[in-house]
Amino acid sequence: ANRLFLEPVLLGRYPADVLADTGTTQWFAERSDDLATIAAPLDFVGINYYSAHTVAAPEDGRFDDPSLATPTPGSERVVTVDTGAEKTQMGWEIHPDGLVETLEMVHALAPDTHLYVTENGSAWPDEVTPGGRVKDEDRRRYLAAHLDACARAVERGLPLKGYFCWSLLDNFEWAFGYDRRFGIVRVDYETQQRTVKLSGEYYRDVIAAERSGRE
Repeated sequence: ANRLFLEPVLLGRYPADVLADTGTTQWFAERSDDLATIAAPLDFVGINYYSAHTVAAPEDGRFDDPSLATPTPGSERVVTVDTGAEKTQMGWEIHPDGLVETLEMVHALAPDTHLYVTENGSAWPDEVTPGGRVKDEDRRRYLAAHLDACARAVERGLPLKGYFCWSLLDNFEWAFGYDRRFGIVRVDYETQQRTVKLSGEYYRDVIAAERSGRE
């Protein structure tokens, strides 16, 4: 799924093996006129990473969707495998190592291009204490694990130039509306009061320590 988008953008071509596996070689061949535009030069590649997904083939071995006259990307049927990893409130497994693997994959495709983690975060059922604090240890651990993954990526020589946590504030989360909170700062939707969560305090301290170490 990632290569189906990355290779056109970074290499100006669709991955032949993916097209062959999904039976879409001809479909994409008829739509290749825009590859030159798709592959316009980039200053950096931004990566939104939340989870890794382990999949397997369907038991009947068929990947095509018979309801579609022409197979299209994403129509192939796969089985998602539960690896037993801890999950966020969204039901997404937590795999920090997958972030390093993703950065390595993109770097292999575009070795001269800078990389940024442009989104990374997690939703949890935050609870406000009687004292008004939000002790979101789950989110803090998620952030710590993925910042550690970023550090390992840099140690391996990957050109990772920045990391952006998702998100600063709780906000409207697509189909889930206001029921899922990703923020490191809690928003009381009735009063609009902001409260820095434990994860926000942790993130602030990490940044401060990094800045102090460079001075």
